[in-house]
Amino acid sequence: MSDKVFRIVVSDRSSNVRKFLRREFLSQGYQVSSAKDAEQILLALASPAPPDLLLIDMQLSGCDTSDFWEQIMQSPTAPFIIVHAFSQDILPDRLQGKVARVNKTGDLESLARAVSWCLSQKSRLIFSS
Repeated sequence: MSDKVFRIVVSDRSSNVRKFLRREFLSQGYQVSSAKDAEQILLALASPAPPDLLLIDMQLSGCDTSDFWEQIMQSPTAPFIIVHAFSQDILPDRLQGKVARVNKTGDLESLARAVSWCLSQKSRLIFSS
């Protein structure tokens, strides 16, 4: 197995939460960038080195449009996606079963486990022989 460093884009409407999550995931050995809105997420996805995982705040500006989700889901480099949402946030029907959902409860361990699991699945896809 390779020592690949996975790239994560952390998004949240709060700059303090973005900074906190960035710091926490950096300390776990991931390469982390942050996005303050849907436009920045799409730019990261279109970059020459797209992320392996998107952590998306459902209440982030621009993430509530069908066009945004359509672009994410049709990307040839579509990463694993974790939707970080409050329990009352409704996941669009077309995303059911295609993304992992972690409720915003302040439990960083649950979020970190979801990130690790998703990336381990991607790792198996990338490195299996």
